Amino acid sequence: MKLYFAFIFTIFSVGCFSQNKYDFSGVLKLNGDDKTLITYNVEFTVINGIIKGHSRTDLGGLHETKSVLTGFYNTATKTFSFSESQILYTKSAIPQKDFCFVFFEGNLKLSDKLQEIKGAFTSKYKDGKKCINGTLLLINQKKIAKTVTKISNKIQSSKKLDSVTKKKFNLQNMADSLRVNSLLKNQNLSIFATSKKVVIEIWDNKKEDGDAINLYQNAKVLLKDYTVLNKKKLIEIPVTNEPIVIKLEATSEGEYAPNTAMIRVIDGENTYELLSKLKKWETSTITIHN
Repeated sequence: MKLYFAFIFTIFSVGCFSQNKYDFSGVLKLNGDDKTLITYNVEFTVINGIIKGHSRTDLGGLHETKSVLTGFYNTATKTFSFSESQILYTKSAIPQKDFCFVFFEGNLKLSDKLQEIKGAFTSKYKDGKKCINGTLLLINQKKIAKTVTKISNKIQSSKKLDSVTKKKFNLQNMADSLRVNSLLKNQNLSIFATSKKVVIEIWDNKKEDGDAINLYQNAKVLLKDYTVLNKKKLIEIPVTNEPIVIKLEATSEGEYAPNTAMIRVIDGENTYELLSKLKKWETSTITIHN
């Protein structure tokens, strides 16, 4: 059986009155015959020893998933532990019962200078049964950013490379692109709503170039050949017991292909920003589950 993971996106804060934010990226290596490395990113806070945050796994992939993370940090013993629970969104078509949730415990000193988090992890299915185990290795995002900037500056200042090559290998742009949640052709993003309604915002976050879309709620037309502007278009959608399928269809790629409309889905305290990357008449969907 192929196993796919919902992993940790967390945010840390040490002390009663101060709050620090941590951002780590890396991989999960599975034990056994499957040697697959799964991309993994965590952001987390710790307030009075309580860990709260989120996780994302398979960033930019077909099974990208974001989940809730909770845990504890003991400043005296330096014990750090967390576990995943609720899936907030996923691009995977794998049934929820086949998702594994990561559990991790280790000893480390949390500080702004912490370079990495590593060690063995275990995982469980939603019903509590054991899943697969492996090794976790995460690097402080600040360290990654410094390295990327240093290498990128060397590439951009090189006299041996032409402007086209420099643009192609702009590592900073490449790194930034990994932080953008893209909606691609025939891709579906499932959101598991926690509130009674969601708000959808649609806009062009760069220069208005004539991108246009159709937007459907199941069989209902919400927007017809709508030209995406810098000004946000807001649509409220009540959450029902039945899944709601929001279909986005590109009717124009504008002056600069492809169609790149920004879409923000607001579900109470949870916010998801997506960027369409569609050719004319290509579609992608967002399915909202109660």
